[in-house]
Amino acid sequence: KLQFLYLIAVTVLTGGRVGCCVNTMADATQAMESLVEIHKGGAPALLAFANFLNDNKSFPGADEAAAYLAELCARDAADDAGPDTFQPMPVTVTPGAQRAFEAWQKSAAEAQDDAEAEEEIPVGKQCVRNGCTTVYAGPASLEVDCQHHPGGAVFHETYKYWSCCDRNKKYDFEEFRAIPGCRVGPEKCAFNEKAAGMPKKAPCRHDFFQVGNTVTVNIYAKKVDPTKSTFFVSQRQLRITLHFQGKEFTLGYELEGNVVPSECKVEIKEPKVELTLRKGADGGVQGAAWETLGTKTEG
Repeated sequence: KLQFLYLIAVTVLTGGRVGCCVNTMADATQAMESLVEIHKGGAPALLAFANFLNDNKSFPGADEAAAYLAELCARDAADDAGPDTFQPMPVTVTPGAQRAFEAWQKSAAEAQDDAEAEEEIPVGKQCVRNGCTTVYAGPASLEVDCQHHPGGAVFHETYKYWSCCDRNKKYDFEEFRAIPGCRVGPEKCAFNEKAAGMPKKAPCRHDFFQVGNTVTVNIYAKKVDPTKSTFFVSQRQLRITLHFQGKEFTLGYELEGNVVPSECKVEIKEPKVELTLRKGADGGVQGAAWETLGTKTEG
């Protein structure tokens, strides 16, 4: 199998040309490193190379390499389709909620025009974006490309990861904090939340009730921004980020029971956000009663 992987890596380096060879250890090392980088793309990248090899039977070992790639694709696809795979929930916004948000948005823009000058940044202060380790050393620091995690933190019962690079999971909190940012730029380093365009964290009251096969979660937030808020659900997890009145609220749960992600939905109303979760089967029992919403992982 290593030989087949090696042949695929050589194909990558040569831009897809067939009938090539490598003669130096440096070339071989670079080939294997390139293969590792390609594999990080998961099943779609692997499937593309399997299709390439199927179309180029003259390449030595093409049949065997394509078969092995198909095996890897199936393995990745099985992992991606697991119970922890998040799906976005469809969102509807009532007319009243939309009007309330637009009115707040207009008043916030007017207030920002009258805002005071930015506060002085102390030397040694670290960039506020997640994963960035750059510290302020003077005005030049404001022009440094920020290496950060654009996604949010996800705390599972046993492991932790950033939603933007969810293959890099850590079990130790300090190791999780040490994961370097997965994206460089286009943002510059920012040393306070205002400069970074980051909303202030804020709590929100929430509760739930259940009727038959349906669980309804209410989050009490007004003037919610439907363009920035996100709602994700998997068979057993819930992950919400609400943006409202310049603030941010995150909520995550390891749910009490299974749900059917394709039948879950969100409605943003004027006084609250309402999530409707469709129960799945637990232990062969459809719609079993939940004692709690589950174990909180965020918020």
